[in-house]
Amino acid sequence: MSLKEKIVQTAHTLGFELIGVTTPQPPKTYAVFERWLAAGRHGEMGYLATPRSRERRADPRQILPGCRSILVLGVRYAKPDSPPGSPGKNPNPRGRVAAYAWGLDYHDVLIERLEQLHTHIEAMVEKPVP
Repeated sequence: MSLKEKIVQTAHTLGFELIGVTTPQPPKTYAVFERWLAAGRHGEMGYLATPRSRERRADPRQILPGCRSILVLGVRYAKPDSPPGSPGKNPNPRGRVAAYAWGLDYHDVLIERLEQLHTHIEAMVEKPVP
């Protein structure tokens, strides 16, 4: 089994559902991000439009100059056990709750999983991985 296959298998075991590997070349879709910013779709996340953020998104090697591969991971948002207004819940619900708000804070969940995956990868390659 190749290193990539081992990493993918370990990531699946840790609960990552979407897993890919790419190169650190500038993304071909960067213009889409610029149009998204120009349309104001970043809302209150002003840091996304800073020169530093734009430079780093335009060329991932700005973040890790020696990088040869990028591991891309994804997890689906938690599904609610029962939607608002279900029996035993508020009988008169109003509004909608975003999918990301149903489960635990994904920042906390993903950090823990990423740290575990990082530890596994370092064990696989038998050296520190930045």
